[in-house]
Amino acid sequence: MPLIIPDDDPAEGNTIHTLSVFLVVRFVSGVFLGVLAVMTITANIALLVTLWRRRKRPLKTPTMIFILAIAVADLTTGLVVEPAFSYCYISSDLNTCREDIMELVQFLPRLFVNSSFLLVLFLTWCHFLAVARPHFYKDHVTKTRVTALVFGIFVYTLSFSFLQFSRISKNVLLLIDVSLHATLIPSVLMMSYIAILLSLRKHMRDRNVILFRRHRGEANIGSENSVDVQMFPSANTESAVERQFMKMNLSLVILLFICALPAIITMHMAFNTKLSTVEEQTTLAVAQKIADDILFVNFLLEPFVFSWNFGKIGKIRVAMLIRN
Repeated sequence: MPLIIPDDDPAEGNTIHTLSVFLVVRFVSGVFLGVLAVMTITANIALLVTLWRRRKRPLKTPTMIFILAIAVADLTTGLVVEPAFSYCYISSDLNTCREDIMELVQFLPRLFVNSSFLLVLFLTWCHFLAVARPHFYKDHVTKTRVTALVFGIFVYTLSFSFLQFSRISKNVLLLIDVSLHATLIPSVLMMSYIAILLSLRKHMRDRNVILFRRHRGEANIGSENSVDVQMFPSANTESAVERQFMKMNLSLVILLFICALPAIITMHMAFNTKLSTVEEQTTLAVAQKIADDILFVNFLLEPFVFSWNFGKIGKIRVAMLIRN
């Protein structure tokens, strides 16, 4: 998120107090990000190891490339972004931090959060196609195309982030960032998830009807109510796996919204609010730091969401094998 540094005016007592509060929050944020970086690196390396071990399993699908991309983005955040900000915030020289470090890394949080929103959005769309248009998904959603899409997402977000070093007005870039990345894309993401839930319900209902009719035609069963759900173990298992994927997707969406919402709010405040005093600038700067810290927590928790759901899906498939 764009960082606002309050102007230093030691001649006023209120200014000294507000700057002291700002520096204390800044130091605490630096320590927090240092600890968070170690945890983020460990969690995402563990997730990548899990993905590597699952590379030959039947669950390996094109959508797993999105999960791999999210894990790589989260790991990069823990390796580069969080340590850089931690060093900057713990540093006692505010001006050196601003000139030597912040110009290089201040765009990275926005880069990775925009990438996360887009990756989760396209992951949601892939799940929607897999449920609503399975034949289209099988024929057109390939690993090569998904890989190219992921590469395009990173190129786009990286290019947009580097525009701040161009001659384009930063107010224009902030307007685009707030309107597109902080408003439109999250809204589309939420609507997409609602669509996939409705599609999943319809798909499961239609499939159950087809399986019932097929079974009644083969076994000449009298009534629909007499059909036991255990007659379709494979279909029940696939439905359970699909529901678990939906839960994983919902968990990602909710986690991303919770962690990104404070940063989105401070972005809107920075763009729509005119700050005329040092106290107002400091208050917003403190709010931005807290919002950024909450945003960084997302990169730690995402691998736990993936790992927990992979474990659930594995148990579903093991239960199917035992039942069969």
